[in-house]
Amino acid sequence: MEIGKKYTLLQDCYIYKYTDVDKLFVANHSVNDRLPERVDIHFIGIRSDHIKIVGIFHRGDIFEVRKCFKESSVDNLSFNYEAKFGESLSGHMLYDVSFLTDFKLNPPRFEPEQVKEIVVVR
Repeated sequence: MEIGKKYTLLQDCYIYKYTDVDKLFVANHSVNDRLPERVDIHFIGIRSDHIKIVGIFHRGDIFEVRKCFKESSVDNLSFNYEAKFGESLSGHMLYDVSFLTDFKLNPPRFEPEQVKEIVVVR
């Protein structure tokens, strides 16, 4: 996974935030079991388990990784990835796509059933 590479979602995902964090995350139930199993617009605006769902990205939506940073503590080392989506590729809004990665790998890579790299042939 490299900064500046583009990817496409292979599954619908929620855009959500934790009530105590001022950041937007992208994931679905298969990678974050705190989210509803089915991605549905009827869940937008719902608060549950310290999560508020604010929107949806759909299968086929494109994003570009813009930032990667490593956080470490005594017990844990994690990589966080932030990306711009679709129309916002030229805007300022960043979304945390870290939940779409396989945390067991070091460094993590996107889960192949969640995300596919867009290969540009020149």
